[in-house]
Amino acid sequence: MRLWEVFDGIVDLCNASGRRYPMGSILKLLTTGLMCGRKSFAQIVLWGRSLAPKSLTALGFTGPVPCVATLSNFLRRIDVAHVESALKCY
Repeated sequence: MRLWEVFDGIVDLCNASGRRYPMGSILKLLTTGLMCGRKSFAQIVLWGRSLAPKSLTALGFTGPVPCVATLSNFLRRIDVAHVESALKCY
């Protein structure tokens, strides 16, 4: 199983109200941004917004890249134990 498949398989246990981005897509954006040398949310967002539409689709986005506040809020509410458990199986 590829890491991308693991990210897509992690169920977001938080309230779905108002959610616009799949959890797996945000995890992929953060991971690839860090792997490409981006060191902050702002750098990751700028990098993500510079990607070609085909690359964004590969990450799972159907619309624009989330903003810095969305990435910050996402990581504040994520269930770390749940993600760690999924990654252990990887």
